[in-house]
Amino acid sequence: MDISLSSEPLDVAFHPSTSANLLATGLISGKVQLYDFKRADDSESDEGSPSSTLKGKDKAYDRSWSVRPSNKSCRGVAFSTEGDSLYTLAKDGSIFRLDTETGSVVSKWDKAHSSAPSRLLPIEQNLFASGDDDGVISLWDPRRPTDSNSAVRTYTHHFDWITSMLWCTHLAPPKTPKLTKEEQEKKRLREEKKRKPQTQRERLVVTSGDGTLSVIDVRAGKSGVEVSEDQEDELLSIASVKQNSKLVVGTQLGILSLWAPTKGLLDHVDRIPGHPASVDTMCTLDDDTILTGSSDGLVRVVQILPHKLLGIVADHGGMPVERIARCGNWMASIGHGAEIKLTDLAPLLEEDGDEDD
Repeated sequence: MDISLSSEPLDVAFHPSTSANLLATGLISGKVQLYDFKRADDSESDEGSPSSTLKGKDKAYDRSWSVRPSNKSCRGVAFSTEGDSLYTLAKDGSIFRLDTETGSVVSKWDKAHSSAPSRLLPIEQNLFASGDDDGVISLWDPRRPTDSNSAVRTYTHHFDWITSMLWCTHLAPPKTPKLTKEEQEKKRLREEKKRKPQTQRERLVVTSGDGTLSVIDVRAGKSGVEVSEDQEDELLSIASVKQNSKLVVGTQLGILSLWAPTKGLLDHVDRIPGHPASVDTMCTLDDDTILTGSSDGLVRVVQILPHKLLGIVADHGGMPVERIARCGNWMASIGHGAEIKLTDLAPLLEEDGDEDD
């Protein structure tokens, strides 16, 4: 089904709770809107009719609220990890924190970025990241006073726009070469001296239009940054599969590059052709499969290892797919039209489950 909007959307995000049925979007007009959509079962009788044309009681969605925190276009929306707040990005560099229930402004970081922000990612309840068109990445703590606009930390290792960010809670560590008994003992002693051993490898993975991928240890200061070699192509999107042991990156040329954290992230380990145009957005479907949105207007299902195109789940009529998001059985995708396309993935997921059985 389609959700009709008053202007073109620039970003879309689901509430983290699959039972909430809430979807937020930011529009080029500066408006931020929250929609409550019903399950597919509620609108089975309307099959064949676009939901955007339904009226009154038969309508398959309801707009909970619509606000305009900034006169500038809204370039990003993302729910907090608990879902009680909605963060938004304005073109003038400001960041807003809205109350999910009412849409009222809770906090504002006025001109948090000197250039237009491009990406937004909540990491924990009290930590979120933002990136801008100049390649600057900033970490923010919503508990801090916002009048100083002081970020927790700022990274400037990229020099072109931040295209996507991915938070990995258990990123596979690089394999280490075999050590002699003496080297093993020295390593054990070093680890014993650490005040707090790291039980999991949490990392922020970032792609940029400058052609590089970076991995940031947000708890290690500015020294905890690794940057890949120049891929000689714009890196536009990223998703993880195989329990974070593989990362898939979409590029301007339409090639999917495969990265293996166990082999280090200085360069990709494989290339997957098949997309005729740039892969601007993607998300994980399951541990072996991703959804890709391309500038040819199609959202595809792609299997990783072995690589295989499984099909097409949405079509934007030849207009570029700018963003896709997924929560449970639902996928939302936006392009250059004034609507959000909602796709029910339940049949696809049930088919995968039957094959596993």
